[in-house]
Amino acid sequence: MRQTQKYQQYLRERKTQIDQALERYLAPDVNGFTNTVEEGMHYAVCGGGKRVRPLLVLEGAALAGLPPETVMPAACSIELLHTYSLIHDDLPAMDNDVLRRGRPTCHVQFGEAMAILIGDALLTKAFGLLTYCSNEEKISDQAVLQVIQLLASAAGSRGMIGGQEMDLASETMLPEDVPLERLQQLKTGALFEYSIVSGAMLGAMPMEHMKYLASYAQNLGMVFQITDDILDVVGDQTLLGKNIGSDEKNHKTTYVSRYGLDVARQKAEFYTEQALRALEKIPQDTSFLHWFIENLLQRKQ
Repeated sequence: MRQTQKYQQYLRERKTQIDQALERYLAPDVNGFTNTVEEGMHYAVCGGGKRVRPLLVLEGAALAGLPPETVMPAACSIELLHTYSLIHDDLPAMDNDVLRRGRPTCHVQFGEAMAILIGDALLTKAFGLLTYCSNEEKISDQAVLQVIQLLASAAGSRGMIGGQEMDLASETMLPEDVPLERLQQLKTGALFEYSIVSGAMLGAMPMEHMKYLASYAQNLGMVFQITDDILDVVGDQTLLGKNIGSDEKNHKTTYVSRYGLDVARQKAEFYTEQALRALEKIPQDTSFLHWFIENLLQRKQ
């Protein structure tokens, strides 16, 4: 219990740091210039969120010996990119959702065309933020370039967007011979893997250790997605901040629709075990990451 309280406090502190940095990066122009797109960027990003991906950036960096402030631009960058993906996911042409993080989705609040622009602006700013890491003496320009390239790959047609394409195809039900794991490795896992590896890469962690961090994050992404699928069926809409039952409404293939609740839970436990095995091969103290994924199995939101 004491360890749980310790890590929960740590999570709150990290989230506060991330939220404060996001507010700074999305603050109105000092000369008073602002527009609806910038208002929408702030609305979408600063209106809530678990901040899991930026947290992983900070943890990867910490394992490589970097303090959080040195990689905070990279941590915020992935949150901007993630939020852009949510805005576009929620559009009528995609999932057509009207609730996100407990508030009206961007296209409901600002209109569909403006929501597209807001998402585009967040994606663009995400890559700009990454370059700020070059201002840190402890981070090499080469490492920043590698991270930018890694993000482009993780978020592109062979990463998150490729997974989203498969997800759209699953609205007509994914064929049984198409592995659901592949869809989720791309749609969810790619950015989880990027997040923790990018932090470690900025800190010049040895490649042999980074590959185990990558394995941990891949499995973490699977656990996150499976529990998300489960919560879409049995979750509390008030806690989740979004409508439940949207997967069934859109006829999507999920772990629950394909395997049922019991098997879905078993699969989440399996991927948790795989993640913990990867952590055993990392010499640094990974006790927080150990607790984090086990706690994820019990999440309610």
